[in-house]
Amino acid sequence: MNKLMRMGLWLGMLALLGGLAPRAEATDYNDNATGLWTNNSVWNPSTGYPGLNDTAVIDSHTVSLPNSLLAGMNAPTNITVSTGGTLQLDKTVRMKS
Repeated sequence: MNKLMRMGLWLGMLALLGGLAPRAEATDYNDNATGLWTNNSVWNPSTGYPGLNDTAVIDSHTVSLPNSLLAGMNAPTNITVSTGGTLQLDKTVRMKS
């Protein structure tokens, strides 16, 4: 078997195994402090920050979402801003349901 065929076989195996990798579970996050969206300590649990399929609730602090995240962000499924909370955006955003 030549090098090119072996490399193709390895790449195929890696792609197959990558498809079998466990998927991350959705997490419910609640604001814990004022700060930047990507700062883990802003959220409870503080194991990360809200992303794709997660739920984010902002009800007692100001959380800032910078421009750099708006363009390619894997947005949470639900973002709730309740009385007492503020979601601060650095640019105009169009929301759609």
